[in-house]
Amino acid sequence: MLDENGGGILHDWDLAKGGRVAESLVSEDGFAHNPYRTGIWYFLSARLLIEPLKIHTLQDDLESFFYLVLYYALRYIPYNQGIEKLKELQSQIFEECRWNSTSGQYLGGEGKFFTITRGYHTLRINFVDHRPLQNWLRNTLGCIAEFYRYCIDTEQKHFEEHEGEPLPLHCVPVPPPPASIGLHNHEYFSSLVKTALEAPGWASMRTYLGDDLDQYVRTRGRRRMSTLVLPRICGPPKRRLF
Repeated sequence: MLDENGGGILHDWDLAKGGRVAESLVSEDGFAHNPYRTGIWYFLSARLLIEPLKIHTLQDDLESFFYLVLYYALRYIPYNQGIEKLKELQSQIFEECRWNSTSGQYLGGEGKFFTITRGYHTLRINFVDHRPLQNWLRNTLGCIAEFYRYCIDTEQKHFEEHEGEPLPLHCVPVPPPPASIGLHNHEYFSSLVKTALEAPGWASMRTYLGDDLDQYVRTRGRRRMSTLVLPRICGPPKRRLF
């Protein structure tokens, strides 16, 4: 986090690893030795939630930023739906998890994967008075979808080349995307953010559906869901909220 003078705060230094240590965490076949995933469950990429042994990459972090913006937009920016839709998206996109006895891990990401591969329209939300936000969400999700198509095509090609061989226990490691893919680095993603922030049409209206949802949870004796106290790092909620 940088301030206007170039100074700032370095977060999560305790989670940093030196180059040699980082290399030792990757197996010869390109998977992580440890299924521990760094991040908040709500905002982890679909591929990290689906495959715990996937190596954490730049593309995962860029995708996480999309979910972070979407999460707070749904809670505090007016759109064409009410609290029932917020509850639905909260459950399907951010909280979705299941225990997998084979891997001995919590898995998730199916709702995110569906949204990415099927398109923004599947969310059924429209930020009518916040066109720059609406356009950014749509364009960014399209950029993420392009990367996922690259991953799917790469995995499909691998299976075709190894037809008849035993299926791998984990997903196929995908090499870094070429320059033709928007998410091959952060530059195109950053340009989408800059374009949205500079565009006219940002309204000042706010909604408080997020606060209403918190109140809904409290009045039913459930665990309070707070925008400040999210699920613990790398772990899903202990139980479903709804």
